[in-house]
Amino acid sequence: MNRYTRTVINYLRNAPDEHWISYVCQSNDDANKDVLAWMIEQPRMPDSAALALYWMMDPVFFLKVEDEKDIWDKVDYEIVRTLERGLLEVAYKAAAFGFDPRKDRIMGEDWVTSQGFYLKEGTSIPPQLLEAIDRPQLDPATLPDGNEGLPEYVLADMYDWEEE
Repeated sequence: MNRYTRTVINYLRNAPDEHWISYVCQSNDDANKDVLAWMIEQPRMPDSAALALYWMMDPVFFLKVEDEKDIWDKVDYEIVRTLERGLLEVAYKAAAFGFDPRKDRIMGEDWVTSQGFYLKEGTSIPPQLLEAIDRPQLDPATLPDGNEGLPEYVLADMYDWEEE
């Protein structure tokens, strides 16, 4: 495990739920697969952060897959499928805040509509995952505003890692 991954995981272990969704929404999910893989296995992951990550991982893209052996990005595919199972089985912690994939207040995105062009007949997202987690959404101004959605003191350690 590299220092970046270790630093972020150590931070998230005790971070407030709001910081989990902040990280999900603002981090580069192409460069942090180890952190995301750890997050989705944690029962304390906030359900709203899990739903946000599910949509940000582009689940509709994987609906086109007819045979799992044809998947070119198996890591993303496994993250999406694990999130899907966890959300449907209510495996994640109910947070005090919600998330609406049609009106993402943090990223200002309608994930359902923006990804709808991938849909083809006979494929679908489970209906529950199209619906909002109906709790108040967070005000983006209250979240950490540092790079990667992390507080400055965590970033300081991350930047030390980048210089190694």
